[in-house]
Amino acid sequence: MNPTFQQITRWSLFSLLLLAEIGHTIWGLANQIWNMEDHAPLHLCGVSSLLAMVALLTYNKKIIQIIYFIGIIPAIITLLTPEVFYSSPNFGFMKFFIHHMALAWTGVFLILVTFTTITFRSLLEMFAYLNVYAAFIFILNRLIGTNHLFLASTPDVSTPLDILGSGVWYYINLELFCFGLYLGMYGLYRLFARKQGIQVMVKINRSTLESSQSVYYHLLFST
Repeated sequence: MNPTFQQITRWSLFSLLLLAEIGHTIWGLANQIWNMEDHAPLHLCGVSSLLAMVALLTYNKKIIQIIYFIGIIPAIITLLTPEVFYSSPNFGFMKFFIHHMALAWTGVFLILVTFTTITFRSLLEMFAYLNVYAAFIFILNRLIGTNHLFLASTPDVSTPLDILGSGVWYYINLELFCFGLYLGMYGLYRLFARKQGIQVMVKINRSTLESSQSVYYHLLFST
């Protein structure tokens, strides 16, 4: 990727994420509708957004691994099943879609430009982080009556979570659902890495062949 274009993309994504978070808070306070459930960045996409901004600043590969797993697919699913109660051109409506699109593209961008490796071990590690965070949010939900991470109930709109059942089965199926998404993300990375590896080997072999031909012709015509 062209270095200038890379930097423009990097800071554009950072600015979009930052303005979305700050703007959403100011908008909520100004309209006296701010509340913990809708405006605190404790949902998965909110946490991903904060971590994504840190990753864009630092290119920290551990954080990029986290963003890869919790930032791309959740943001896309949220865009496909939006829980939006505002109509366009309301700020909340525009913020929702711009924010989640920027988050998904940030995850893709970071993987492409930093060559961060995704391994099965990193998959298990990120899944463990998710469960630790979910345990904290589960307790917080009980204390303040919120529904962060949709651990108290499914969203108000129709989403894939609706098929996970209720009670204990909801949590068991939610674990399996999330792990399945992680496996899918890992598989996509491996497929992409394999394709890129094949392309690199072709370029290396082509370069080697061209170098060998050059040496051969040089020896041929110099004798």
